[in-house]
Amino acid sequence: MSARGAVGCGPGTAVSLANALLAGVGAAELVPAAVAAALELSTSGSRVVTDLESYLRARRLLLVLDNFEHVLGAAPLLAGLLGIAPGLVALVTSRTVLRLGREWDRRRVWAPS
Repeated sequence: MSARGAVGCGPGTAVSLANALLAGVGAAELVPAAVAAALELSTSGSRVVTDLESYLRARRLLLVLDNFEHVLGAAPLLAGLLGIAPGLVALVTSRTVLRLGREWDRRRVWAPS
């Protein structure tokens, strides 16, 4: 499941938004296809990473990746996409730290009142 939209932060600052829910993705190798689906990007299996790189390179996008702990092996893919796409920001939820550069670990302990 995915969701797309746009977020406006002021004049000329529109940023696209894509949400990839990874809970149902069974293996790290399937993450590129899940991200492409969240972006509604038409691609073929053998070119999906190349197509993602081309698509993201010139865009301003907030990519939400939910439940990444199931596909930790895809962390190098995410690092690669962040490296080639300066306008890409990833918001990743995971029960495990990914150990990527510029990562913020925001663990919260929630206690019912």
